[in-house]
Parts: sequence; C-alpha cells; structure tokens
Amino acid sequence: MATGAPVLPVFVVMERNRKYKGIIDPPIYFNPPSRGDREAVLREGMERLIKKFEAYIEKYPDQWYNFYSYWNDTNK
Repeated sequence: MATGAPVLPVFVVMERNRKYKGIIDPPIYFNPPSRGDREAVLREGMERLIKKFEAYIEKYPDQWYNFYSYWNDTNK
C-alpha cells in the first residue's frame, strides 16, 4: 500500500500430464482514495487475495503444503 504496487497472485501447479503450469491472476490493488479508508481497502484487498488462495487450494488440494508449523501444537 505504501508504494502503490499491486499484489500479483501467482501459482505454479502440476497438471495431470505431470507438467507444471504457471498461473498469473489479475493484480490486486490496495490504493485507498484517502488516508481514512486505508483499513477498509486493506481488508477488501486481503479478502480478494484469500479467495484466490481458497480457489486454488480447492482445485489442487494435494499440492498445498505449509513449510513451517503454522498453528501451535499445545498437546506436546
């Protein structure tokens, strides 16, 4: 938001033919019309980005992997 640069959702997935495919979705801009609208613009942009992640994870659930412990395991 500080630079005006958009977030570019990019995904690399393996297709059924075992070849990789790069996917570049349209950019998501975080440009508030005024300083007071920053929170609303950030929330709306992040919701759009999360929906993109959800769509690709739903389509390619076997290709999603988290490389670090995201949730604390309190049972250890």
